[in-house]
Amino acid sequence: MWFVETEASKIGRITTSGIFTEFALPATNNPQDITVGPDGALWFTEAHSGGGAIGRITTSGALTEHILAPTNVPLGIATGSDGNIWFTVVGKAYLVRMTPQGVTKKFTLPLPAGTTQYITSGPDGALWFTVRSPDKIGRMDPLTGSVTEYPLADNTRPYHITTGADGKLWFTADTELGSITVDGQLAGYPVPESSYPAGITAGPDGRLWFALNALRALGRMDPQRPGHVVTFPIPGEANPYGIASGPDGRIWFTANFANMIGVFGP
Repeated sequence: MWFVETEASKIGRITTSGIFTEFALPATNNPQDITVGPDGALWFTEAHSGGGAIGRITTSGALTEHILAPTNVPLGIATGSDGNIWFTVVGKAYLVRMTPQGVTKKFTLPLPAGTTQYITSGPDGALWFTVRSPDKIGRMDPLTGSVTEYPLADNTRPYHITTGADGKLWFTADTELGSITVDGQLAGYPVPESSYPAGITAGPDGRLWFALNALRALGRMDPQRPGHVVTFPIPGEANPYGIASGPDGRIWFTANFANMIGVFGP
């Protein structure tokens, strides 16, 4: 599993047996999000002072950086069905496409654009992303750039987004888990009060797993039983954030303030 270390300005890697490796970035580059690229390398967003970059690191640790224009601070990143890298830019009314060679192109979003957050490639081949202020879920066709937006209730504050085993897009928000079908049907389901869900992933068991940051726990929901959340407390002072389904069939997660990688499963 690969992950970002934002404050340490490093890219981390851990094997399923717990062997840990770090790759330092130049200066204080504050990596934010990471994805597997179309070329088999890892691609990640970086928030520099006054701007940002898109980084690429091979599995052997060779690093390349693509510096963005001033004031362009990227956040979420995903590989599109078109074979390119796509990312959100904080406070900007566009998504950006980057080819594996580093060539970028902007795709304008409808106004008011809000603050784009995280992005994923959906089961329909489109790019799906979360937006705050105003709160909504966005969909972009990577081939045409056409955008469809689905408004959410005020103060929903959507965050991370992923595809579930049921073929819906699922996203975390301040007080709920949300789902949206590829044709735009929205639903919301409560989570434990003041738990502030962060990362979300589809587990090998077909259920949704998510980080309940403030509750210091992992949450699990079966998409066939939406609204029924089971929680699993994490020992110590760990606030889970990023989460992924590992190649070993277990759930792996990062833990803010605890400097640890956690794993759930046998």
